[in-house]
Amino acid sequence: MSSGSRNSAIRARIPLDLWTPDGIERLKADVAHKTREVIKAASRGFLNAVFALAGSSELIPAEYRQQTFSLYLDYLWNAEEKFQDLLLRPFFLTVIFSIFYGLYTLIECVDSSSVGNEAIDEMLLKDWANIAHWIKRFCDTFKSKDDPFPGETLGLTYKEWYTRLVCTLTGLAMRGDMKWSKQVWADSDARLALYHLWFHDDRSLDREFPAKCSRGLTAILQHDKAGAFKFPKDVDGVASELIKVSRNGKEGIAKLAVSRLIAGLKNGDDDLEDTCEYAQTVWALVVWCNNRPLSTALLEKQAVIFLTKMFVKFARLRLELEEKDLGVRLGASGECDSRWRSPDVARCVFIVNFLESLDFISSFGTGCPYIRQALHHDILHGIIACTSNLTSFSEVQDNVTRALTFFLGYTIPVHLAYYSVILELQNAMESVDEGEVERWVLKSPVRSEWIKFQCCLLERMVYKAQYLKSWASEVGTATCGQCQKKDDKGKFKKCAGCQTQHYCSKECQVKHWKFGGHREVCKEMDDDMRGGSGHHEGRMFLNFLTKLDVYRHKKSLDKLAAKKYGVDSAPPSSPSYVYSIQYTFYPPVLGIYKIGDEDEDSEEKVDWKETEELKEEARLTGGEIYLFKTLLPSGSGVIARRTSSLEYNHKEAMDFLDGRFPSIGKRPSGVDSDGNKLHVTGDMADIVLLRFPPEMRSGEQLHKYWKNGKANTGPGDTTLAMEISKSMETMFAFGGVGSLNFAGNRQGRP
Repeated sequence: MSSGSRNSAIRARIPLDLWTPDGIERLKADVAHKTREVIKAASRGFLNAVFALAGSSELIPAEYRQQTFSLYLDYLWNAEEKFQDLLLRPFFLTVIFSIFYGLYTLIECVDSSSVGNEAIDEMLLKDWANIAHWIKRFCDTFKSKDDPFPGETLGLTYKEWYTRLVCTLTGLAMRGDMKWSKQVWADSDARLALYHLWFHDDRSLDREFPAKCSRGLTAILQHDKAGAFKFPKDVDGVASELIKVSRNGKEGIAKLAVSRLIAGLKNGDDDLEDTCEYAQTVWALVVWCNNRPLSTALLEKQAVIFLTKMFVKFARLRLELEEKDLGVRLGASGECDSRWRSPDVARCVFIVNFLESLDFISSFGTGCPYIRQALHHDILHGIIACTSNLTSFSEVQDNVTRALTFFLGYTIPVHLAYYSVILELQNAMESVDEGEVERWVLKSPVRSEWIKFQCCLLERMVYKAQYLKSWASEVGTATCGQCQKKDDKGKFKKCAGCQTQHYCSKECQVKHWKFGGHREVCKEMDDDMRGGSGHHEGRMFLNFLTKLDVYRHKKSLDKLAAKKYGVDSAPPSSPSYVYSIQYTFYPPVLGIYKIGDEDEDSEEKVDWKETEELKEEARLTGGEIYLFKTLLPSGSGVIARRTSSLEYNHKEAMDFLDGRFPSIGKRPSGVDSDGNKLHVTGDMADIVLLRFPPEMRSGEQLHKYWKNGKANTGPGDTTLAMEISKSMETMFAFGGVGSLNFAGNRQGRP
C-alpha cells in the first residue's frame, strides 16, 4: 500500500501535541465508554489517544476493533519518516512498541466468529511486510540487555522489549492455519527477526516466550522442508539463514536447542507445554533441516536421548483431548490447524513424529547408534505406556496406532540385522514389566506387531548364541596380520587407524605397514568399515547372519534360478549367480541375480579377482563358493555390502536335520521380490527353539520369558538369553548336529 493512501492527518499531527501521562490515563478510562471519541482523536494525530487505545485494546468494543486495527497499521506506516529523525527516534520507538501491544491484544480478542475478522486478517496480511520490517529493525538495533536500543525510551526494560516483540511476531504469525503460516513466514524479515529472538537466552525471561519462538522456528522448518520459500543464490534454505544469524554457527544452534530441552525436562511437569515446543524444535532441526552438518551437531549433543526422554514422559501422561480437538488432522508431518493446537494435541504430534522418524534418524550414524540410544533410554517403556493410553487419543488414535505399528513392525525388526541393536534390545526387553504387556499391549491394536518384533528378536538371539559358539575362538583371540600368530586379543596391539587389524608385536606392525600392504588398505578403508571391536564384531555377525538366512532359503532360491535363468544349482567352484538378501524389509526379501547382469539394486560389481582366488581355494580344499549381497537399513537409503565367501558343503548336515526332525516347527520365512513366502529348510535355531513351549515360540507368551527363561513369575536365576546359550551348548555337544558349523572357514569381506 502506498503512503499516499494512508491517513494524512496522522502524518501531519504525529509530533508530540498534548501528550502527558495524566492525559493518557484519563483517556484509558474513556476507551471502553467513549471509544468513538478516542479513536477520532487518535486518527487526528493525538498520540495520547494512541497510547490510550494501544494500552487498553482489550477494552475496545467489537464493533470498533476493525477501525482501530487499521489505525494502528496507519501509524506504523507513517512512522517510517519520523524514524529518520534522530531527535525523535527514541520517542517514536516507544510509540511503535505501544502499537505492537495494541495489534497483538486486538488479535487475541478476535476469534473466528467475531465481526470483521476476515477484514482484519486481510489488513494484517497486506501490511505484514511492514510489521515484520519494524520488528526486524528492533532486533537489528538491539544494543544490550541494559539498553535494548540506543536512546531514552521511557524506561522500557529488556524483558518488556523482548516479550512485546515475541508476542507481536508470533501472535500475528501463528494465528491461522498452515496456509496462513506459510504466507507470513515467507517474508524474510519475519524469519530473520524470529531467529534473532530465538537466540536470546536469558534465565530471567519467562520460558513461555522462548517457547513461542521455538514454535515459530518449527513451523518455518516445516515449510522449508516442503520447499515453500524462495532464497537468494547465496542462501541454501532456512538452516543457512539460521547459521548466519547465529554468532556460534551450527554448534551454537545445537547447544541452545538441546540445552533448552534439557532444562525443560528437569522442570518435571511444570511448563510441559513449553518443553513440548523445545522438543519439537530439536526434532525438526534433526529431521526437517536441510543441513546435514547442523542435524549431526544436534545428534552429537545427544538429541535422541533427550527426545526419547520427552517421548516417554508424554507417553505416560493421560492424554485427554477436549471435544473441539477430536477432529484435528494429525499427520506424520505434524501438520495441524494452530487454532486447535491444544497442549494435548501437541504431545500427540510429537509422539507420532518421533516414532515415525527414528528410521530416518538412524541414517546419520554407522551401526545404528541412535536406535540404540533410544532403546537404552526406555523407549519400549514409552511404547507400552502409549498402548495404555490409546483410547484417550479418541479420533487421533489411528495416527498414534500407525506410528506404533511402524516402529514395532518395521523400524525395530529391520535394524535387528545389527549385532549391537540385538544386544541393546535384549537388555531393554529384560526390563519390561510383563504385567503391563498383558494388560495393555496384548489388548491393543498393535498386539500383532509386538508379537512380530519379539519373534524376530528371539530368532536373532538364537543366531547370536550360535554365532558366539561358532566363532568362540575368534571372539576371544586375534591373529597377527603379519606372521599369522594367534593369541589372546588382550596381548595384541591394534592398528590405530582402522581399529581392526591386530599385531603380536611392534615389529610385525611396522613390517605389515611398510611391506605387507596395510598402509594402502588402511588409508582406502571406508569410514563405515573402521571402528573398534564393536564394529568388527558387527560385520562378522552380519556375514554370519546372511549365510544362515540364505542357507534356510537356498532350495527356493536355486529353484528360482532354474526358472529365471535355466540353470541348476550353482556349481561348487564356479557360481553363476549371486544370492541377495534385503534386511531393509521385514520379513527380509531374498532373490538371485546372474553374474554379469546389471544389479538393479546397486552399481557394485562382483570382485572377479577375489572370486578367482576363492575358486582356487575351493579346488584345493573341497569347499564351495557362494556369493552374497546384503542390503542393510539406513534410514532413507541403504548401505550395500557384498560378501564373497568360501563355504564347505553342508548338504549332509541339512539333510540330517530334515530327516531327524521331519515335522520341525520352522520359523517364518523370507519372501521373494513379489512378496511370496519362500520355502525354508529347518536349521539349528529351529531345533534350539523346540526346547520351549509352542506358545512361547509363537510369541503369544514370549513376554513372560525375558527376565526368567523358565517363565516363572518375576526375575529368576536365568534369563531367556542364558537359557538359549545353554541350549546352544547342548547342540554343539551333540555329535551329529553339533559338528555343524554354519560359519564356514573364511570371513567374508563386506
